[in-house]
Amino acid sequence: MIREIVQENKMLKKPTVQAGSDERCLIIAKDLADTLRACWSEGRICCSLSANQIGESVRIIALAKHIGGEIFCMFNPKIVLKKEEMDYWEDNACRPKMMYKVDRAYEIAVSYQDANGSQEKVWLSGKLSGLVQQEVDNLNGILPEERATAQVECQLKKKNTFVR
Repeated sequence: MIREIVQENKMLKKPTVQAGSDERCLIIAKDLADTLRACWSEGRICCSLSANQIGESVRIIALAKHIGGEIFCMFNPKIVLKKEEMDYWEDNACRPKMMYKVDRAYEIAVSYQDANGSQEKVWLSGKLSGLVQQEVDNLNGILPEERATAQVECQLKKKNTFVR
């Protein structure tokens, strides 16, 4: 089911709880994927969402390598190792007309559970690393403007293209 993306700070700052592999959490993961696809069809450029961005205070994120790509979900993601800092410009689904410059690790190791509850660990780099770090921030109640070293307001010029 496609869900509305939350923009109000009270919900986004609310602590999230561990996700299980129960039916409710699987439905939330499906809703995240459906909502991300709906964003793409509206011309939005986001490649990831966290459960609290659709009003659920549970530790689940959905992400794709690129717009229109395969979406996969991580339950209870935890960054266990970071390497090499980078300046990274990112948008956030909760702040659709803003871009934020943040310091992110270029490479990270992430521990998480898959939809079956199996424990997984993966190394990510570049954009995927930045996406997971952003979504873990979201799950931890850190707003994009709190992490940013710079920000700029943008407008959507045409599908998948931002201008300053």
